Amino acid sequence: MSGKPRRYSAPGREAQARRTRARIIAAAHEAFTRHGFAATIREVAEAARVSAATVELVFGTKAALLDAVVDVALAGDDEPVPVLERGWVHALADVSAADFLDAMATGFAAGAGRVAPVLAALDEGSARQPALEELANRLRRQRTTMARWVVANLTSRSALVPDLTPDDAVETVLVLIDPLLQRRLLVERGWTVERLATWLGRSLRRLLLLPEP
Repeated sequence: MSGKPRRYSAPGREAQARRTRARIIAAAHEAFTRHGFAATIREVAEAARVSAATVELVFGTKAALLDAVVDVALAGDDEPVPVLERGWVHALADVSAADFLDAMATGFAAGAGRVAPVLAALDEGSARQPALEELANRLRRQRTTMARWVVANLTSRSALVPDLTPDDAVETVLVLIDPLLQRRLLVERGWTVERLATWLGRSLRRLLLLPEP
């Protein structure tokens, strides 16, 4: 008989923990949408049908909870896979430049539709919570990385308009995916995600692509 200790495996318990985490994040998304950063841990816990202690055990602080809400909203799920390593991104390698931009516009709009309602909470919290200020800075870096990746894809296809430098093209993308602009269109102006995707795709094509023959 081996003297090595057995490794305890509890896939059912892990699945339950993931479901609890997802339920808390969904409840927090709703709470931050309605009340901004004034939403409380207790309110989130009641909506998720767990104790406040459970929310604090899983996430620690309200700032960390909002961080998780924003991350899941942008990605569309809680999987630990970077956006640029996901299957739908790899599938764009062989499409035309116009189709590539349309696909990116659809992805940008979908993420904006999920995250725009909670951005007010992030703005409010950033003024008081250093952790949320770092989150805001991280999101800016991620947008810049994504914009550079989009422009690099157009450059590799020899599809970028000649009167734009790559740096100017990156700035153009950043203007179009600016979260304040998207929040204004989606939340204040009442645009649908589909309308935003169409507008983004058309704007990206017109501003970045060589005209079709």
